[in-house]
Amino acid sequence: MGIRTTIVMTEELLAKVRQEAAERGWNLSRTIAELVQAGLQRKSVTSARRKPFRFPTFKGRLQPGVDLDDRDRLHDLMDGR
Repeated sequence: MGIRTTIVMTEELLAKVRQEAAERGWNLSRTIAELVQAGLQRKSVTSARRKPFRFPTFKGRLQPGVDLDDRDRLHDLMDGR
């Protein structure tokens, strides 16, 4: 026996879930539970295969006249002024 809960979804999504339930010959509750379970399993498999994203880093120096504490001047330099 499962736990009862209330979910909120759009009319369009509900229509799609009802269509899926009809195609599978299942009731609405079972269809929603199976779709949620499938989504969670897919997420865990996908995240297990992913490598952590790393931003590339570069060594460098500030150009003459660049002051990182002066936001307005930085914007002017980036805009070519």
